[in-house]
Amino acid sequence: MSRRRPGTAGSVRSSSAMGALRVRPGSRPSSAREWFEAYNHRRNEEAWRMEEWRNTVNLYKRREWEAQYYNIIAQPRKKISDEEEWKRKEEKRRKLEERRDRLRTLLKEDEKRYQEERENKYRESRHHTVHRHFMYPEVDMLRTRLEDLKKKNQEERKKLSEALSYEAWRKSNPQVRQMESERFSRFVQDAWVNQRQWKADERERRAEEDRKKEKEAEEIRLRMEEEERKVQEERLSKQAEWKVQLEAQIEQIKEREKKDELLAAEEVVLEKEKLRLHEISQRRDRMKELRQRKELELFWARQHQLKLKKRAADIQQELLEDEGIVEDLLRGLPPEDVDQQMKQRRAEAEWMKAVLGEQRRLEVLREKEYELLFSEEAERMWHKRQAEWEKEQKARDKLMTEVLQGLQKQVQAKSSKNNKERDLLNAEKSALQQSISETRDRMHLLEVEETERRQMQESKSCVSKPSERVLQEAAALRRDRAAEEQKLEEHRREIERLEREMQHLWSSHYAPPRYGRKKFAW
Repeated sequence: MSRRRPGTAGSVRSSSAMGALRVRPGSRPSSAREWFEAYNHRRNEEAWRMEEWRNTVNLYKRREWEAQYYNIIAQPRKKISDEEEWKRKEEKRRKLEERRDRLRTLLKEDEKRYQEERENKYRESRHHTVHRHFMYPEVDMLRTRLEDLKKKNQEERKKLSEALSYEAWRKSNPQVRQMESERFSRFVQDAWVNQRQWKADERERRAEEDRKKEKEAEEIRLRMEEEERKVQEERLSKQAEWKVQLEAQIEQIKEREKKDELLAAEEVVLEKEKLRLHEISQRRDRMKELRQRKELELFWARQHQLKLKKRAADIQQELLEDEGIVEDLLRGLPPEDVDQQMKQRRAEAEWMKAVLGEQRRLEVLREKEYELLFSEEAERMWHKRQAEWEKEQKARDKLMTEVLQGLQKQVQAKSSKNNKERDLLNAEKSALQQSISETRDRMHLLEVEETERRQMQESKSCVSKPSERVLQEAAALRRDRAAEEQKLEEHRREIERLEREMQHLWSSHYAPPRYGRKKFAW
C-alpha cells in the first residue's frame, strides 16, 4: 500500500525551508527559523511514520482476517460445541489484548522519545539565543509571509498598469490607428475575395461529394445485383440438384416396385408349387392306403398265383402312378435353372423316372412268368416276390420322400427369401418416399421464400422506398448541408458585423472611446 507523504502542516515550504529540511538531525541550527522548520519537519515525519504504521497494521489485520476466512471456508464444517466456541473467543480476545498492550507500549516509548528530543532541542535553542522573537518563530513566519504577499501584489499592479498604458497608447496613437484601419480595409477586401473563392470551392466540393455519393450508390446497386444473381444461381443449382435426386429416387422406387411385383409373382408360383407338392403327397398316401387294402384282400384270398398276377398288376399301376408324379415334378421344375440345388433335384427326378420305368418293365416280365408256375412254386414265388416288393417299395418310398422333402424345403427357403426381400424393398420404398417428401418440402419452402422475396422487391420497386442505408446517407448529407449553410450564415453575419463596425468608425458621428482610470481595492 503506497500513500503520498503529507505536506508541511502550519508552515510554507520556501527555499530556506527546503534547506532546513536538509539539515542533519545532529547538527546545530544557525537560526530560530531553521530550528522551527526542522521542528515542523520532524513533526511531519512523525505524523507520516504513524500513518504508515497504522496503514501497515490495518493491512496485516485485513490479510490475517482474509487468511482466517479462507481457512474456515476450505476446512470441512463440523459442529462446534458452546464450550469450544467460548474457549476460541476467549483465546482470540486474549491475543487481541496482548497485541494492543504491545502496541500501547511502543506508542508510549515513541512519544517519550519524541518529548525528550523536543525538550533537548528547545533547551539548545534557549542556550544559543535570548531574543524574544526567536522564542516565537510563528510570528516571524507570518511577518515573512505578509512581506511576500505585498511584493507579489505590487508586481501584479505593475504588470496591469503597463498593460493598460500600452492599450491606451495603441488606441490614442494616430499612426497605429491608421495602420489598423488600413489593415482592416485590406482584411475586408480579402474576406470578400476569399468568400467568393470559398463559395466556388464549396460548390465544387458539394458537386464532388454528390458524384461520390452517386458512385457509391451505383457500386452498392451493382453489388446487390451481383449478390442477387449469385443467390438466384445458387437457388437454381439447388433446384436442379434436388430434381435430379427426385428423379433418381423415383426411378429407384419404380425399380423396387418392379422387383416387388416379380417377387409377388414368384410367391404365387411358389404357393402353387406348395399346393402341387401337397397334392402329390396326398396321392401317394392314397396309393399307399389302396395298396394296403389290396394286400389285405389278397391275404384273405390265399390264391398265390392270382395274387402274384394281381400284385404284379398293382405294382405296375403304382409304378405308372409314380412315373406320373415324377413327370409332374419334372414339369414343375424350370427347364433352365442356375441354382445348383435345382439342377440336382432335376437330375434325381429324371433318374427316379428311369428306375421306375425299368421296374415296370421287370414287373411285366414277371407277370408273364407267373402263368407257368404250379401252386407250390407260386407260393414260394409269392413269398419271395413279397419280400422283394416290400424292399423295392421301401426304397421307392424313401426316394420319393427325399425328393418331395427336398423340393418342399427349397420352396420354403425361396418363400422366406422372397418375404425378406419384400420387407427390405418395402423399407427402402418407405425411406425413398420420406426422402422424396422432404426434398419436395424443401423445394416448396425455397419457392415460397423466392415468391416472398420477389413480392418484397416488387413492393419496394413500386413504392420506391429507399433502404435504411440510403436514408442514413441522405440524412447525413442533409445534416452536412445544414452545417455548411449555418457556417455560411455565420460567416455572412461576421462580414456584416465588420461592415457595420467599419461604417460606424468612418461615420461623422464617430466618438472615440473613453478610458477611465482603474481603481484598485486595497
